[in-house]
Amino acid sequence: MDIVRIGIIGIGNMGSNHMNSIEEKQNVPGAKVTAVCDLRKERLDIAREKYGDSMQYFTDADEMMKSG
Repeated sequence: MDIVRIGIIGIGNMGSNHMNSIEEKQNVPGAKVTAVCDLRKERLDIAREKYGDSMQYFTDADEMMKSG
């Protein structure tokens, strides 16, 4: 089965819950978060600490969408 790549825009309360559900609890079989976008750099820093280089990090949603 192919992996469905997911990009999350905004990692506040709801976005963090989505990340947790997909990446940590693996509640969505066949899905993987590969990109995260948030305007607040400190939120991206927290995500980068937790998930490392397993995904890309953006501050601009358009750039994330263009990244493929």
